[in-house]
Amino acid sequence: MEEAYLKASAGGKLPANARQIMYAARPFILEQTGLNKLNDAYFTQALLPTFMDEHPDLTENWDVVYDARGHLIEPHTGHSLPLGTLHVREYLQRRPRTSNGSLLSTAAGLHPTTGPGDRYGAVLFIEKEGFEPLLRAARIAERFDIAIMSTKGMSVVAARALVDRLSAKGIIILVAHDLDVAGIRIFGTLGADSSRYQFQNKPDIHRLGLTFEQADAMNLQAERQEIQGEHRRVLEGLKAHGASNDELGFIAGGSRVELNAMPSDQFIAWIEQGLIKNGVHKIVPSPEIIEAHARQLLGLRHLSLHVADLEQSARDHAAGAKLPDDLAERIRHGFERDPTLP
Repeated sequence: MEEAYLKASAGGKLPANARQIMYAARPFILEQTGLNKLNDAYFTQALLPTFMDEHPDLTENWDVVYDARGHLIEPHTGHSLPLGTLHVREYLQRRPRTSNGSLLSTAAGLHPTTGPGDRYGAVLFIEKEGFEPLLRAARIAERFDIAIMSTKGMSVVAARALVDRLSAKGIIILVAHDLDVAGIRIFGTLGADSSRYQFQNKPDIHRLGLTFEQADAMNLQAERQEIQGEHRRVLEGLKAHGASNDELGFIAGGSRVELNAMPSDQFIAWIEQGLIKNGVHKIVPSPEIIEAHARQLLGLRHLSLHVADLEQSARDHAAGAKLPDDLAERIRHGFERDPTLP
């Protein structure tokens, strides 16, 4: 495993995707086992994490990243964050833009923020993707100042890391899920420690549902789904995740209800009721932020009254200036010094 990681990561100099490590290890594994195929999900989600857990000293500085499995969308900005290791890491390290007192360096619209705080105060976590167009049409994110997060199945490490850091800022997480084994597990494990991730902050996670009581009250269509695995153990796990006795009996009887069983208008009404019940509301920034942005807008308005004359003066000055003949050569020399320049 160490040899595979070093090969995939250029000797530990670059991040390595878990699947890159799988490709580096696969020939050796197939040769040693006599198999003709290696399940990539088994390697990336079980073998590799288990090895890292069992060899913390060896793997302490390994930079293993995982593919994005879901995304978070901010309200108002429309910024979409893929829930992959590197994407979340960059998002958490990003800082809001600052004007440094210059009106010309800021836009006249939104107060410049990135992430929670003045932009959103809660996250709606949906266990599956596909509801974004409906939520966008109903303007849920904008009307409630809430970010929308969705995943493909069980929450990944990147999603938990994001929940961890958001929790440190006082952001509540509201979870919408199917009424079945997978849905309740997703809710129960989103904020729970695991072998792959230990939380540094206690997440404030609330269950919107779907609960048995909600499904029954809305007379939603149920479907058959038999429990996979040892029934008693599965049901004990669901109970530990907060499932009620009615829900345990419903699931044990081989039934489930999907979020998709609700028509669009009913789904939106259900989401709205859940957000209101949990105290989600529009954000009013601090008096200091309000005053600073109000004065910035007044300054921009004053500046706009004189900008036409200034622009004409600037164009006249630029048109009369003499330019060096070797600008292209200077650019090439600049790239030689720093090839990351635009």
